[in-house]
Amino acid sequence: HIQQLAQASTRNFLEMGRLLWVARENAHWSILSMESFAEYVEALNLPMAHSYSWASRLIGIHEFLVLKKKLSQEELLEIGVSKAVHLLPKARRKELTNEDIAKAKIYSERDLRIELGQEGLTVDMGKWVINYICSRCGEHLTIRGARWVKKAQDEPRKEG
Repeated sequence: HIQQLAQASTRNFLEMGRLLWVARENAHWSILSMESFAEYVEALNLPMAHSYSWASRLIGIHEFLVLKKKLSQEELLEIGVSKAVHLLPKARRKELTNEDIAKAKIYSERDLRIELGQEGLTVDMGKWVINYICSRCGEHLTIRGARWVKKAQDEPRKEG
């Protein structure tokens, strides 16, 4: 039953990507007197954090993997949305191969990222170094000495 729910969720995300692509291509946002597609997406109050960022990824899956690479819904169900996002940089650059797609079907998400060269964690002179390829634009990033820092607004407010 859980696997069926997961597949239904993936289908819904894929359909959401298709509908968002149609809305963007037909400029539905301008018909509604909104200033930008980003404003339109934010007004939809999608059920995910950073909704414009996720909407862009879902649109990318539809545009680059369905329309341009001609992947079927069955193939995308097998791959899953999370791993499909990691195929986007190569698809945008027209470098996505059938071998990459086959790997996406069988590899874990982490192994796929490593295989695609999108993630590498090393230690250089005692500091963490993260090599990453942005899943949206394909830019190579290197983060040195990275650590999580709690922001002041994340801390509980003090009364008084």
